[in-house]
Amino acid sequence: MKKTPKEVRLRHQVLTRLIVPFVRIYIVIKYKLSFKKYKALNKKGPFIVLANHTVNIDPMIMGMQFPFHLYYIATEQVFNLGFLSKVIKFIVNPIKKSKSVSDMETIRKTKRIVQQGGSIGIFPEGNTSYSGQTVQIMPATVKLIKMLKIPVIIMNIKGMYLSYPRWAIYKKKGKTETFIKKIILPETYLEMSDEDLFYEIEEHLYVDAYADQETSGHLYKGKHIAHGLEKLIFMDLVSNKPFVTYSKGDKLKSHDSDFELTYLPTCKVIDKDNQLHTLVEMERLVKIAYFNYYKETKESLLL
Repeated sequence: MKKTPKEVRLRHQVLTRLIVPFVRIYIVIKYKLSFKKYKALNKKGPFIVLANHTVNIDPMIMGMQFPFHLYYIATEQVFNLGFLSKVIKFIVNPIKKSKSVSDMETIRKTKRIVQQGGSIGIFPEGNTSYSGQTVQIMPATVKLIKMLKIPVIIMNIKGMYLSYPRWAIYKKKGKTETFIKKIILPETYLEMSDEDLFYEIEEHLYVDAYADQETSGHLYKGKHIAHGLEKLIFMDLVSNKPFVTYSKGDKLKSHDSDFELTYLPTCKVIDKDNQLHTLVEMERLVKIAYFNYYKETKESLLL
């Protein structure tokens, strides 16, 4: 009979608790993070912890708030970093989620961890937001929750996207926060349909960075705050040409026309007609412009 692998080990809890204070100091100072340590949840698990995904250090932000170790479902990229991947596996034992193979091994390992008393950390979007809104979450999350039958903690991470957008080259200075939005118990969600549970999670997981900024009034300042914006706004919306935009200081400009946007500390952009736009709105305009450019391109020029 094949022996069940030991997934939950004492070293995971010990090593992460040793590392967390240093990580916490760095993140609190660097990102002006406001958070709460949920000590009352000690020995109450296991749990599934869900959060919106804003920046690459989100797992650290999530993990430092709880008195228990979290076993994260991570993409295969984490496992392709050579020696660093071995270190990560030794300390935190992440759960591999591969796009190229079946999810069965992911599910098996997740079940083993929960059966051995471990809690699971998931970012249901699967990737960080490019424009500042929580994107579509993976429906399979609902199936996994109902299979595991343990309490679900839904967290919100706010301000981190505005502090360091996915497209940015330099970090901006501004306040951030994270907190528990809702806890859903098995006796509640097992009575719900998959569709109702999906919408419940989607509703409480959703974060609009721009609406939050308008409410809080926090500003996000820094040098070269528009640098990298051409990764998101890669279309010149005047000449309708792709890959001609570039950033300089707080401006996004074009090599092809007088197209210009100014990136503001409110994290919105203002055009030459003094019209304000969120990056969610700009991303939509870019997609439409690129689609139209593609339609008008001669097939002989397509590679």
